[in-house]
Amino acid sequence: MNFKSKVLIGMLVCGLWAVQSSYAQQEWVRLMQDPNANFYDIQRSFNEYWEGKKIERGSGWKQFKRWEYFMEPRVYPSGRIPAPDQAARAYAEYAASHRRLTSISDFSNWTPLGPTSWVTTSYNPGIGRINCSAVHPNNSDIIYVGAPSGGLWVSYDGGSTWNTTTDDLPVLGVTSIAIDPFDPDIVYLGTGDGDAGDTYSIGALKSTDGGLTWNPTGLNWTIYQARRISKILIHPAQTNVLLAATNSGVYKSTDAGASWSLSLAGDFKDMEFKPFDPAVVYVCGTTFHRSTDTGGSFTQIGAGVPSSAAVNRLAIAVTPANPDYVYLVGGSSANSDFYGLYRSTNGGVSFSLRSNSPNILGYAPNGSSVGGQSWYDLAVAASPVNAEEIYVGGINIWKSGDGGVSWDLNAYWFYPEQAYPYVHADIHALDFHGNVLYAGSDGGIFQTGDGGEVWTDISAGLANTQFYRFGGYPYNENLLIGGTQDNGTNLMNGPVWTHVLGADGMEALIDYSNPNILYACIQNGGLSKSLNGGLSFNSVTNNITGNGAWVTPYVMDPQNPQILYAGFGEVWKTFNGGASWVQISALGGGTLQSLTVAPSDPQYIYAASQNNIFRTRNGGQTWANITAGVTLGGAITYIAVSHEDPEKLWVTLSGYSPGNKIFASTNAGNSWANYSGSLPNLPANCVVQRKNSADALYVGTDIGIYYRNRNMPDWEPFNAGLPNVIVQELEIHYASGKLRAATYGRGIWESPLAPVAAAISHTPLGDTENISGPYEVQAEITPGSAALLADSLLVYYSTDLFFGNSAPLLPQGANQYLAAIPGQGSNVHIHYYISVSDENGLRVSAPPAAPAEYYRFYAGPDTVPPALAHAPIPYADIAALPLAISASASDNIGIDSVWVEYAVNQVPQPPFGLSGSGGNYQGFFGFDSNAVSLGDLVSYRVIAQDVSANMNQAVSGPHEFDIRRVLALSRAPNIPIPNNNPAGVSDVLTVSGHAGLQIIDVEVVFKAAHPNFGDLVVKLTSPAGTEITLLDRPGHPALPLGSPGVNPDIVLDDEAAESIENVTFAAGEQVAGVFRPDPGLLSAFRGQNHTGDWQINVADAKAGHLGTFSEWGLRISLSSVTGIDDLPGAGAPAVFALYQNYPNPFNPSTAIGYQLPAFSEVELTVYNLLGQKVRTLVSQKQPAGYYSVRWDGRNERGAPVSSGIYIYKLEAGDYRQSRRMLLLK
Repeated sequence: MNFKSKVLIGMLVCGLWAVQSSYAQQEWVRLMQDPNANFYDIQRSFNEYWEGKKIERGSGWKQFKRWEYFMEPRVYPSGRIPAPDQAARAYAEYAASHRRLTSISDFSNWTPLGPTSWVTTSYNPGIGRINCSAVHPNNSDIIYVGAPSGGLWVSYDGGSTWNTTTDDLPVLGVTSIAIDPFDPDIVYLGTGDGDAGDTYSIGALKSTDGGLTWNPTGLNWTIYQARRISKILIHPAQTNVLLAATNSGVYKSTDAGASWSLSLAGDFKDMEFKPFDPAVVYVCGTTFHRSTDTGGSFTQIGAGVPSSAAVNRLAIAVTPANPDYVYLVGGSSANSDFYGLYRSTNGGVSFSLRSNSPNILGYAPNGSSVGGQSWYDLAVAASPVNAEEIYVGGINIWKSGDGGVSWDLNAYWFYPEQAYPYVHADIHALDFHGNVLYAGSDGGIFQTGDGGEVWTDISAGLANTQFYRFGGYPYNENLLIGGTQDNGTNLMNGPVWTHVLGADGMEALIDYSNPNILYACIQNGGLSKSLNGGLSFNSVTNNITGNGAWVTPYVMDPQNPQILYAGFGEVWKTFNGGASWVQISALGGGTLQSLTVAPSDPQYIYAASQNNIFRTRNGGQTWANITAGVTLGGAITYIAVSHEDPEKLWVTLSGYSPGNKIFASTNAGNSWANYSGSLPNLPANCVVQRKNSADALYVGTDIGIYYRNRNMPDWEPFNAGLPNVIVQELEIHYASGKLRAATYGRGIWESPLAPVAAAISHTPLGDTENISGPYEVQAEITPGSAALLADSLLVYYSTDLFFGNSAPLLPQGANQYLAAIPGQGSNVHIHYYISVSDENGLRVSAPPAAPAEYYRFYAGPDTVPPALAHAPIPYADIAALPLAISASASDNIGIDSVWVEYAVNQVPQPPFGLSGSGGNYQGFFGFDSNAVSLGDLVSYRVIAQDVSANMNQAVSGPHEFDIRRVLALSRAPNIPIPNNNPAGVSDVLTVSGHAGLQIIDVEVVFKAAHPNFGDLVVKLTSPAGTEITLLDRPGHPALPLGSPGVNPDIVLDDEAAESIENVTFAAGEQVAGVFRPDPGLLSAFRGQNHTGDWQINVADAKAGHLGTFSEWGLRISLSSVTGIDDLPGAGAPAVFALYQNYPNPFNPSTAIGYQLPAFSEVELTVYNLLGQKVRTLVSQKQPAGYYSVRWDGRNERGAPVSSGIYIYKLEAGDYRQSRRMLLLK
C-alpha cells in the first residue's frame, strides 16, 4: 500500500474554526451565484479580494480567470450577464427565419479529429471536464457522463468506448443526469455548466429512448429565468415525481416534468433523498434544508450546521448502509478551503462537526495548502456498504474510514504517479453507482472498485476537450498543436494525440519551416518553445514585461519564421525565435486580445484590445487607432487580414447586439462597413479568409460556423455534422483542402472547404438615348471549383420586374461573355440581372441578391442635367499662383465637357476646360502673379454639359474670390497646462515682412492633449494689443450640450458653419474640425498691422484634469485694401461682356457666355464670314446677370452647317461686341 498521510483531529478543531471565521468573505463567489449580479461588480470584487495575495495552485484564481475570459467579451460593455437561454433562443430564431439562398451548406461535412485519448511527455494530462455521471440501474456497463460544454456521453461497454447524441442540442452543457429506475429509457438532463458557467442552460430536458432524442420539459428558462441547474432527482418509487436544485430554488414536478412548482426559493447546489424514505429530502447551497413531504416544503436546519456566511458551498452524501447518516462538507467563504465535515445521525435533524483540518480542498498532499476552490469544485460520497467510509473531492480526492474524523489522501493530481494514484484535478462529482465510485474531474471520468487503491481513467473515447486555440503545419495535414482548458497543450501527429505541456494551454504554433519547432503558451502569456517536436519546452517570454490576456495572442511572420509578434499590453517582436524581444508599440489601449500580420505585407500589423483596434503600416514605427466606425455591441474577438491585400480586413465581435457581428474594411481601417448580414445574434469568436478566392470567409460563433463570399448577398450555415458547440478558432489547411475548427467542448473538427463558386464581374449599363437596342451586356465570368453549365449563363431582363425574358451569355474570349437585350421601346426602364450555375449546383448572380436586387437603365430622350459638384475657392494666395480648380461631374448618359468661365475685376477672360476621368476634373486659371494684383476680385462659374441630344447643362456659380497674400506660421510649445489656473500658459509667434499690407482675415490652428476640452479657455492677442477670447465652453459637460470631448485638433475660422460653443462631442471623442470661434470673432483684427508678436494664452478653468498645449498656428491673409468689405462685390456685373466661346474649335456644339449689368433687350446672333445670318440664339429682354447659350452647329432650319469660321455678335442696349469661333468637323 502507498504511503498515505493521516491526520487525527484534536483540540485544533475549535481554534482553526475560529481562524477561518476571521477571514474576509469571498464576496465575488457569492456574486457569481447571483443571476442579477453585474459582471463588472463580480470582477471588481475578485480583484479587490486578490490584491496583495499570493496566487497558489488550487486557490481558485485560475478557475475564475477562465470564467472571466469566457464571460467578459460576451457582456461588454454593459456587464449584464445574458439570460441562460440567450444563445439557444438566438439560434432558434435564426433557424426559423433564415431563407436558404445557396446550396453551399450542402458541402460542409464535419468530422472529429480528437483528441479522444492521450499519451504524455509532460505533466498532469487529461481529456476534458466531466460534471456528472449516472449508470443504468440494470446494466452497469451502460454509463452516462455529462460535460460542461461537450454534451452527454454514453458508454455501452463499461467505459471502453463512448458515444454522444446531444450534438444537435442548442447547448452542450450538462450538470446533472437522472435515470428512471423502472424505465431506464427515461433520462433527464440538467443543462448548462452548474459549476463554472462555461455554457448556457436551457433548463431540464427529457429523453424517452435512452438518450437518443431529447425534448424540453416544463422547467425551462423562458418560464423561470434561472441560470443553472445543479441536481435533478427522480423519486425512487414514484418516478413521475422529480426534484431540481437550481440557483433560483428547488422545483418539484409530479407529472414527469410536464409542469413544475417552486418549493423553496434560494440558490442550491446539491440534493439527496433519504435512503429507503424518499419523503425526506435534503438540499443545500450555503444553507441546509430538510423536507418531510417529498420536497413539497422545506425546513431550514441550523443545529450544528455552519452559518451561511461562513461557507460558500455545501455538498451532501447519504448511504443506505445507515439511512440516518447525512454527511455535509463545506467550503469556506473566506478563501474556499476546507471549512468542515459534518454528520447527522438522526436523518438531518441536527449535525455535529467531525473535522475541519487538514485542508482537504487544497492541492498539497499533506493538507497544508492555504485556500482552495470550493466554489468551483466540491463533492462528497459515502460508501453504500460502510457508513463510516466517505470521500471528499476538491482539487484531489481524500478518504476517511472513521466518518470524517481523520483523512487519507486517496488520489493526487500529479502525473506521473508517485505515492498516490493519479486522478486529474478538479473533482466535480463523486458518485457511487453500486459499489463502484466514479469521479468526474477536469481531466475526464475515473473509477475505482477497491476504495481508491487503484483509480482507472475510463475517459478514452470521450471527445469533450475544450480548446482555446490551435495551429497546423502546412505540409502535413496530420500534424497540429492546440491549447486546451484544464488539459494543457496537445500535439496531434497522425492518429496519436500527445499531451506535451501542462497547465491551461493557449495559442500554439508550428514553425512552417521546421515541424520540430513548436510554440506553446500557458495563461497570461507564458510563452514556451520546443526544438525537438514537443519532447521538451523552454520559456521564451524572456524580457517581455507585463501580463498578457488569459489567451495571449502571438503570431509568426509570414516571410521569416524567426520573427514572431506577441500582444501583451503592447506589441512585442522577436527576430530570433523568442530569445529576445523588443517593444514596437506604445498603444495604451488595454490588454491586447487579438493580433495579426498581413500575409502579403508584414509591415501591416493589426492589434486589438476588447474595445480598440490599432494598425501600423510600417512595421510598428507608428500606430493609428482605427476603431471609429465599428459598432462595439460586444468586445472585439478576432482580426483576419486578406491574403491578397494588406488593407482589407475583417473583425468579429462578441456579445448579443443584433446585427453587429463582423465589420469589414478595404482601406486598413480608415472606414468600416457592417458585414454582419443576417448572422444569428450570437457571439462571433473568430474569422478566417480563404486565399485566392472571392473573399470567402468563415465565421465561428457560439453555435456553429457560417460562410460568405463577396458574390453572396448573405451568410449561410456551414455546419453539416458539426455539434452545436462554441467555436473558438478556425484555420484552413490548404494542402488538404480542409477547414478546421477548435471547439470549446468537442475537440478539433474538420470539413472540406466550401467549393469556390464562379465570380462575375460586370459594369452596369448606363442610361441611353438608343431606343431600338440591342443593349450589350458584357461580363467577365471566372469559373470556380467546377465547370460552368453553358445553358445556365443567362441575362434575365424585363420592364416590369417579373424577369420573364432571358438572353444567353455567349463566350467572346477567355472568361469574357456577351449578351444582347433587345430594344424595349422608348421612355422605359429596363431591369436585368446575370445568373450563372456550375456543375456543383452552385448558382451565382450579379447583383448577388438577384432578383430582389437588379441592375436598371433608362432608354429614351434624356432631359436630366449632369450632377455637378464644386467647392468654391475662398481666396487665392498671390504667392501660390497659378491657381488650381477642380470639380466632379457625372451624368446618366455621359459627360461631354466641363469648363470654367471667369472674369477679373468684371473683365471677361478666355474660358478654359477642365480635364479628367472617373468623374473628377481639374485645371488651372490662366493668370499668374504678373497678371493680377492684391485685392483683385475673380468671379467665375463652372459648367458641365452631357452628351445627350439636348446638350443638358449644369452650372455651379457664380462664385468669387480675391487675390491676397497668406502667411502661415506655427509653433509646437508642448508645455503643460496648469490645472485649475486662470492665468494659464502663453506662447508667442513673431510675424515680420510684407510692410504696408493690412489684415483682412485670420485663422487659428490649435492642438492640445487634454481629457476634458470643456475646461479650456483660449485667448489671442494681436501685435496691436487687441485681445479676443476664441474658446470658452463654460459648464461643459454639465449643460445638456453633452460631453466636452478630448484632445482638440481644430481650426478656428469666422467663416465656419458651426460655432465651437454649440458642437457636442461624445465621451472620449476627439475634438477635430473647423469651427467658428466663440465668444470672440477673428474679424476684430481686420485692418490692423500684422507685424510683431502674436500671443496665445491657454488656461484650464476647472480642477481635475491635466493636459499639454502641444501646437498652434496662424494663417493671416493680407491685402493692400483695408478690409474685405472694400473688395469689389460679386452681385450683378458692372459692365457688359461677351466671353470667348468654349470649346473652340468645337464639334458639334459650343457654349457662348455673356454678362449684363442691367435689364436689356438682347440679341445674340451667329453669322458666316459673308455676313449672312446663320442662327439667332437669343432675341428677348433679360435682367442683369450671367448667361450661357449653347449653339449646336445648326442653322435656323435645323440643318448642320459646314466647317469653317463663324462670327457671333452680342447686341444689348448700346453695347455691341463680336467674336470669332471655329467649327471643325
